[in-house]
Amino acid sequence: IMLVSRCLARASPTTSTVAALATTASPCGRLVRDHIADSLSSYFGSRPEVVGALESPLEFKTMVGRSGYEFRLNEIYRKAGVSWLTPAEIFQPHVGEAIARFVVRNHLGKTNEDKDGDQDHLRICEIGGGNGTLAADVMDYVSRNDPRVYETMEYTVLDVSESLCERQRERVARRGGDGHAQRFSSVAADAASREAWRDLGRSWGGGHVYVLGLEVLDNLAHDRVERREGRWMETWVEYEEDGSGGELGREALRPVRDGLIRRTMEAFDWAGSAGAPGDGSEAGILSSIESFVLGKGGAPADDSGVVFLPTVAQAILENLSREIPSHTLLMMDFDHLPDVRVAGRNAPLVSNTVASVAQDASTYLVPPGSHDIFFPTNFKALAAMYARVAGEGARTTTSACSAFFKEHADLQRTTTMSGYNPLIEDFTNTKVFVGTTRKRTLR
Repeated sequence: IMLVSRCLARASPTTSTVAALATTASPCGRLVRDHIADSLSSYFGSRPEVVGALESPLEFKTMVGRSGYEFRLNEIYRKAGVSWLTPAEIFQPHVGEAIARFVVRNHLGKTNEDKDGDQDHLRICEIGGGNGTLAADVMDYVSRNDPRVYETMEYTVLDVSESLCERQRERVARRGGDGHAQRFSSVAADAASREAWRDLGRSWGGGHVYVLGLEVLDNLAHDRVERREGRWMETWVEYEEDGSGGELGREALRPVRDGLIRRTMEAFDWAGSAGAPGDGSEAGILSSIESFVLGKGGAPADDSGVVFLPTVAQAILENLSREIPSHTLLMMDFDHLPDVRVAGRNAPLVSNTVASVAQDASTYLVPPGSHDIFFPTNFKALAAMYARVAGEGARTTTSACSAFFKEHADLQRTTTMSGYNPLIEDFTNTKVFVGTTRKRTLR
């Protein structure tokens, strides 16, 4: 498989939160989420070239059609030597402008409705800012089209990588000068931690916040649970020497005790029909923790009885809702991934690229840092998780990315000569989730 074809099927991020909640290590091993988080940290930390960036935006109108688009991407990958580019990079500034239109329209509508004196301030937080491309595109659009909104705009990125934080500051300042630089900040912090959101909420003093996460969910560490004899067991990774100074990991099952695993299981019927890939049913998605731990949740889709749970995503939702209760959350990610060889529902694609050829593994227990590990997002589950933690009054919507861009993007600028429009016809395995909770914040 050529590199470009895999990148067109999915474009893994390099900017997402990969630090897990480091509370589960013991002399006998650690939970799967901690093992995966360390493996991802090693992978991205040892590959600075992973974070691809374009020197200038692509001119889609000059491309013949789909073949011209794919040829141009192949050329970029070959010359730049990067592993992949995210949609926000490939379609700059169009993705950022579409999101900016969405945010500004909602902000202006809310300001007109809300008499809270602080609601005229537009505050945006991006989880994992990559090269700063999305931030620069959003700020450019607001400054050009809504100068009054721009005057009160604040944009903050939470990113686990200090080097990427510096790269984001440089790009935003280079693009918008002092105007952008005065309104932008990038903080080296883990979005899964309560402290990150608490500090952000205190610095802004309350008010509504727009939280963005593009291609973040797929690289968040997950936990693994397995049903044995009618009971759900959490999975730990235990280590032993491999004879050459390294360590080999092996799975060990224990009764479910971790609180984060329990809360994630409680939010959604992961093992029932609603958790099946491609299932359209919205019924019965909430289930009690008893039904899962005692094995009453229904049969999983495969014979392994294994589910990978987005526990770090659950932690982000919990801490965001606690510390910034009035917010709009927009997440864009992949609802399914090709070529997954790991057994279980919601299982990750474990892959490495060598000489432009993708090499997929059948286990996440690969040598640390040797492979990318990324997960599909069950958007029905995400909506259920969000509604559960956000509480009464929370509203959620999920749509295909193509539908979102048809509503908010300038499609004429991304249409090729043949009429093929990659912004809405490529990346067909992506969706947009929007969760909104409007609450007065007293600080």
